[in-house]
Amino acid sequence: MYGYGAYFVDAQEKYGTNAAMMFAIGANESAFGTSALAKNKNNLFGLNAIDGSAYGSGSTYSSIEGCIYDFSYG
Repeated sequence: MYGYGAYFVDAQEKYGTNAAMMFAIGANESAFGTSALAKNKNNLFGLNAIDGSAYGSGSTYSSIEGCIYDFSYG
């Protein structure tokens, strides 16, 4: 998650979602961006990752930034 702080703040300014809370949720869900879902699918938040098949069902994003904005907007 290092280097993506500006995207959290930008998403906060665009959509009103608290940047610190988004960062905390992303850190918790992705082990600070080190999970397979985060590394391979750019999914920091475990979006659509269903228990029992989390990796297979988790959403894929073209970038970490896209995931942050989608989480903030949605």
